[in-house]
Amino acid sequence: MSVQLLDNLIASTDSMTEESKQQEQNNDPCSYSNLNEVKSTHIHLNLAVDFEKRVLSGNVDLSFKCVSKQSVASIILDSRELNIQGVYLVKNDAQTTLKWEYLAG
Repeated sequence: MSVQLLDNLIASTDSMTEESKQQEQNNDPCSYSNLNEVKSTHIHLNLAVDFEKRVLSGNVDLSFKCVSKQSVASIILDSRELNIQGVYLVKNDAQTTLKWEYLAG
């Protein structure tokens, strides 16, 4: 019985999608983010509320710390139903527009 269970587990792991593997690697089954490479150290959320339209608008400043022993090429954030207008790197009072994209997940 335990051998069959082990065989099923191995077969199940082999058939995982890349997204599933990323989730499992992060130790968070509800996240696609690369938690094993970067950690959020600060979040500053600035929102305006439009009650009539039932809309929140604003911006968020995120600070990260690299926790990977290797260099990190990208930061993956979980998002849902957001209308993102832009992503910027702000360092030493200089703002640089960053390339970003939504990943299907």
